[in-house]
Amino acid sequence: ITHLPQVAAYAEHHYRVAKQKTPDGEVASQLSKLDRQEKIQAVAELLGGLNITATTLKHAEELIQKAH
Repeated sequence: ITHLPQVAAYAEHHYRVAKQKTPDGEVASQLSKLDRQEKIQAVAELLGGLNITATTLKHAEELIQKAH
């Protein structure tokens, strides 16, 4: 697990971990495997936060391509 886009770009497989409260007030975790486009989006989020632009997406894709 990392929050560094330069490190995340090197991973072969990407997963998103999300937590949410259940109706009974407990916290549940959800794990989902990301496809290539979702991987680019995830790395872009690490690069740009909430403001994802075409440039941020391009930068994320370039990081991933250079890593492989």
